[in-house]
Amino acid sequence: MKLPLSFFALLLSSLSSFAQPKTGTLDSTFGANGIVIDSFGKGSSTLAKTLVLGDGKFMAVGDSSGGFVHEIVLKRYQVNGKTDTTFGFKGSVYYALDTDMYAKDAVLQPDGKILVTGFERPFIPFKLLSMRIMPDGSLDSSFGINGRTVIISSFPGLSFYGQKIALQDDGKILIGGTAITITNETQFLIARLNLNGTIDSTFNSNGLLVVDKFSPTENNLYDFLYLQSGKSALIGYYTMPTQRQVVIMRINKNGSIDSTFGDNGIAYPPEFGSTNNYAYSLAEQQDRKLIAGVNMTDTGAGKNISDDFLLRFNENGTPDTTWGYKGRSITHLYPEVLKINAD
Repeated sequence: MKLPLSFFALLLSSLSSFAQPKTGTLDSTFGANGIVIDSFGKGSSTLAKTLVLGDGKFMAVGDSSGGFVHEIVLKRYQVNGKTDTTFGFKGSVYYALDTDMYAKDAVLQPDGKILVTGFERPFIPFKLLSMRIMPDGSLDSSFGINGRTVIISSFPGLSFYGQKIALQDDGKILIGGTAITITNETQFLIARLNLNGTIDSTFNSNGLLVVDKFSPTENNLYDFLYLQSGKSALIGYYTMPTQRQVVIMRINKNGSIDSTFGDNGIAYPPEFGSTNNYAYSLAEQQDRKLIAGVNMTDTGAGKNISDDFLLRFNENGTPDTTWGYKGRSITHLYPEVLKINAD
């Protein structure tokens, strides 16, 4: 959960590897009764991602508005939730470069380096930002230019920003985000970088895929996955004059839309009279079926109910009607993040 306030919260439950008397309860050895409430120490703090490091410590990744410019911040915590003051300056490293920078997602590489994506916003257009950070908090000079890569549109007034980041098996970097026109029309955006942070020209010929198949005004990406097959998938929604529709799209390794998935590359939720739908999250099971977290308004059979659902899709993008009720299960929860257990 992202908290655009002057503090953020970290929670640890016994669903992790820490032994507890009862599965699913908060771990009382972490912070105060399983919760750490903290800030990045400068102005308002927004938490984008919490990473579990190889030694069991935690890294909070976000941004802060307290400096001369908006800064990306990393803050490290001990296993017990206390700030790790051996990292950076009193536990934090601030990346205040030459412009406002915002973090939206992060991922931990197998070698302990951290990849962050987001955007730079000095002026319009915004620029898609990726950074690679060493385990000690310094920028990795072997990545991009002095540790960061910025992707700028060649079209006047078109902004790019990163929202989700994922690692391929070969180490290449996938970024899911949004392209925004100067009139605030939005489209899905996928970019791929090489290991050294350069744009991968073998992905859709120029390293970028901008999807304009749907609404001309509003297409918002919410989650993005690298799949076991080596392909990738996104979930988002688009608006039409009378409704908002959730879509899942699968992308081939070369950056083209996978026409063998769903309806020419697009999977839609099971139809049950819904008109106003939001996408939250996407996860892949071991059998390669997809679970989607959504909010949908059900107007079928005289009802008008808005609630949160999990939907399951077969590997080919068709709804798995053998699961739940015709492929969906009501949760009454806000499924912003989905994780699939090994069992």
